[in-house]
Amino acid sequence: MLKITWIGHSCFKLEKDGYTIITDPYADGSVPGYTPVREKADMVLCSHEHADHNFRDGVELIERPGLPFHVEVIETYHDEVCGKKRGPNKIFIIDDGENRVAHFGDLGCELTPEQMEKLQNLDVAMVPVGGYFTIDARQAADLVCSLKPGIVIPMH
Repeated sequence: MLKITWIGHSCFKLEKDGYTIITDPYADGSVPGYTPVREKADMVLCSHEHADHNFRDGVELIERPGLPFHVEVIETYHDEVCGKKRGPNKIFIIDDGENRVAHFGDLGCELTPEQMEKLQNLDVAMVPVGGYFTIDARQAADLVCSLKPGIVIPMH
């Protein structure tokens, strides 16, 4: 069974069969009010290189074989002008053989038909909704209505 725990902001812990992935760990003080990230994991995924999403030093990596996750990356942008304002962004599709989970990072642009096709049949979608440096609530709602994931977790 896949277990998803929200750590804060856009940071989540995904656990299955004793293995762990951490997404978008934030640096100490980069997101006011959140507890510092101090985790152990088999893999760390960072959607982009801003301090509130890339604090790899907050995660102690465990090196061992048998990770039950397959990760696909979709390259997108952190803004509506092809990254000219805030740079690139990655969407991660994490598949454990039973569940398809997409972490959208700091998505700030519309997705292409090809990208939307790759995001079909999601069990869980972690979607930014803030509208401050990401898509806003309306854009997030439109995205979710198009993809129809089983579960939606708003973040950011």
